[in-house]
Amino acid sequence: LRGKGGDSSTITGIGKLVITEGKLFPIPAAAKILLLNPGWGKEQVVSAATANFDIEKRKILVRSLAMQGPNVSFMAKGSIDFDTNLDLWVSMQSGGLLGIEFILFQIPAWIGDLLREAVYKTHVTGTLENPVIK
Repeated sequence: LRGKGGDSSTITGIGKLVITEGKLFPIPAAAKILLLNPGWGKEQVVSAATANFDIEKRKILVRSLAMQGPNVSFMAKGSIDFDTNLDLWVSMQSGGLLGIEFILFQIPAWIGDLLREAVYKTHVTGTLENPVIK
């Protein structure tokens, strides 16, 4: 991360987040997205997840997000700004995405984009506390 202390508009950076065998804590936006597919279950357990992102102009730009649950997987990209406003496109399906390890660690980003385009998409706007699913 780079930026001037006290001025969030100057913060820039890039990052990658990898999660294995985790349990999602109660984020209303995540819960609402996951409940679109009842196969996820009440526990919201994640067997694997990864996110690649950039930070600039008071936004987290999600280049790719892939998450695998017991019976459901989803991929997303878009942005979350520092005021918690959402602009995400989410593709969800029952079952795995060719085996989540393959998606997370092996294939180039452009192939992931093609896969995301091939399945049903949902637009998530609103805020982290009050997400709107379209």
